[in-house]
Amino acid sequence: MARPGKQTGNRTGKTDPRLHPLRWPLRLTQAGLVCERALRAFWPLFSVLAVTAAALMLGLHDLMSPLLFWGTAVVALAAMLASLVFGLWRFRYPRRAEVLARLDASLPGRPVSALLDAQAIGVADAGATALWQAHQARMARAAAMARAPAPNLRIAAADPLALRYVALVSLLIALVFGSFWRVGTLSALAPGGGEAALAGPSWEGWIEPPLYTGLPVLYLNDQQGERLQLAEGSRITLRFYGEVGALTLAQNLSVQDAPDAQDDAQDPGLEHDIAVERSGNLEIQGRGGQRWEVAVVPDQPPSISITGLPELMEDGALSLPFLAQDDYGIEGGTVRISLDHLALSRRHGLLPDPETRADIELDLPMPVSGSRQAFEGLLIEDFSTHPWANLPVVFSVLVRDAAGQSSVSSGLGAPLVAPRFFDPLAAAVAEQRRDLIWSRDNSLRITQLLRALSHRPEDLFREAGSYLQLRGILRGLEVALRQGSATEMPISEGQRDETAAALWALAQSLEEGDIGDALERMQRAKERLSQAMREGASDEEIARLMQKLREATQDYMRQLQRQAQRDNP
Repeated sequence: MARPGKQTGNRTGKTDPRLHPLRWPLRLTQAGLVCERALRAFWPLFSVLAVTAAALMLGLHDLMSPLLFWGTAVVALAAMLASLVFGLWRFRYPRRAEVLARLDASLPGRPVSALLDAQAIGVADAGATALWQAHQARMARAAAMARAPAPNLRIAAADPLALRYVALVSLLIALVFGSFWRVGTLSALAPGGGEAALAGPSWEGWIEPPLYTGLPVLYLNDQQGERLQLAEGSRITLRFYGEVGALTLAQNLSVQDAPDAQDDAQDPGLEHDIAVERSGNLEIQGRGGQRWEVAVVPDQPPSISITGLPELMEDGALSLPFLAQDDYGIEGGTVRISLDHLALSRRHGLLPDPETRADIELDLPMPVSGSRQAFEGLLIEDFSTHPWANLPVVFSVLVRDAAGQSSVSSGLGAPLVAPRFFDPLAAAVAEQRRDLIWSRDNSLRITQLLRALSHRPEDLFREAGSYLQLRGILRGLEVALRQGSATEMPISEGQRDETAAALWALAQSLEEGDIGDALERMQRAKERLSQAMREGASDEEIARLMQKLREATQDYMRQLQRQAQRDNP
């Protein structure tokens, strides 16, 4: 019922009017076919050009002898010519029929071919003609929705060894680490290379800042202007090409070791490694040379400051804020905490001279990620068991940078905040522990106070176990005192530490309690909160005690609910 029609146009060579709505999809399809065939035909040429350019930009020719270089050049030119001939022989520009076939194959029902068909039979039949026109209209609507198919750029079958990727990676490495200026040094390998070197630079230089600065390596040939600002400790590497003596170096950036050395002395060598130790001049003398004024930027020492008073966190740890700054980055630091003897109230158990105790030294917390040039941080540490807990101390922070410079903050006098005991008996026991660690000369006084506490236990102790624990500690301390008096020596350090640990466990047991009854725990929590408010406790301590009161209240309510369920199932 249909016969194929002309697909390329009419007799005058113009495009078929029926294809006018498809002009842009056809053009894009044709461009995709050109890309496909060009890639399949010329990928060897692109690969050879990329490898050659990468070798020149990386300066591999500078490492070759002239004979090896020219042999390699002949091979590269032959490879370029062969790949060009291969590409021209294989490349075929897509014809109009091929473009129509590619676009038509991407559409369901091939509407483009149907649109260009002509009615073969039933031309005189009005019904057949109407049916054919309806079919053409439907195909025209389907063709109007055409979109250019994506070109197939996969050439893995033509390049099974992936040589194109090797060439591409080589070119990317050259773009990152190489330079276009290296191509100019080819003139030195040609006959009369000394004169041909005028066509490009005859020297190269790199500026390498110290590693701790984090600054990138700079290519000296790309630097604009005649003034350079370099970090102290940078190194300048220069390489001259051509005959020895054609270019000379004059500089006064390095401190000379010899006493009679002269600044700006000329050096005709080809390789130069200069340590930038002071400001001065750097000059390459000769044809194509250049001169710079170099200003050395000294490394500034770091700075550290404590930005607030120490605070007690909800978990009982101390929190101390600080701010650290440096021009390139902080390497590390130390927090030192020393006892403030001038602000200390020397009475009761603190009246005797304290035993020698080293200052507290902690590593400064550093940020895990991000810049260390300026950052705020918090020192968080739990000092609840330390003998200096809640005593006046002096905080000082030392920081250092990678250059070895350091700074110390001004001392901050403040208490070494730690959780306090608000149960009177627990506070008294904890105080005896502190006095024992302060000085073993307090041992006799502590035994007297513990004996006084245990005189009428029914008025002080809620549980018999706590009273028996106190009596055991007292007997052990008295035995140690009798042993010491026999040898005219105080109690040993081991006996002191053992007694202090037992007193701490007793104080915590008295403070927290081990009461099974929920109602008594709730009442105890209320008493401790009231005692803390009367003693002017900090907001963090009151918040912690209120949280414990809420937990005790919730336990009591749950116990009431369980009891009600048992009574009224």
